[in-house]
Amino acid sequence: MSTTFDVYPRKVALPSFNELLLLGEKRLHEQLQARCLHSRPMLTMELRQAESHELLDIDRNAAFRWGESAYLWLTFTGHAGGTDVYCDPVDAEEDLDHWAYILAPDNAANITPADVTAAFPAGVYWSFRRSAGQPALINFAYGILAAALAELTDGLVYSDDSAWDFERFPAKAEAMYAWYFVPEKAIDPGYRQWAHSCLDAIARECG
Repeated sequence: MSTTFDVYPRKVALPSFNELLLLGEKRLHEQLQARCLHSRPMLTMELRQAESHELLDIDRNAAFRWGESAYLWLTFTGHAGGTDVYCDPVDAEEDLDHWAYILAPDNAANITPADVTAAFPAGVYWSFRRSAGQPALINFAYGILAAALAELTDGLVYSDDSAWDFERFPAKAEAMYAWYFVPEKAIDPGYRQWAHSCLDAIARECG
């Protein structure tokens, strides 16, 4: 089973690949340090063809977007596993119907309809995917990397496939940094236990 974090940008001008590389690594190191974990993994990225997995050329100074026939593979030097990132077009009419349900009055995320409609003009959104069986570092890092992209784009993070507490989404970056993989802030006890288990494994495996 795979889980995903979708990121909807609220800025039309998109950041570069290199900007995500730098901020994503920085925020991950900060979040590890906040949990008294001393590992400082180095983030790397590759653009690959979706079916053949062939390595494609990437201009790291270009805007952070690519076609549906490719995916971005994010890994950490010297560590197993990774997260694949997909860039897909936004269908404003279809997505508005979906978000009308998400923003029901009992939703705890405090995101307004205006926040959502501001996320459509860029014309794309991204999905960070974690496949089953990934190492603990990836289980933690892919959510932080999604939040870093949301920070760069003033965007929203959303997940409805059990990546984390559904009640928390959609979320802005600063909110997600405050509760993602913070065991005592998990709503569901299962996520609390999973976070503890993964953080213990990162301490053993990564230092």
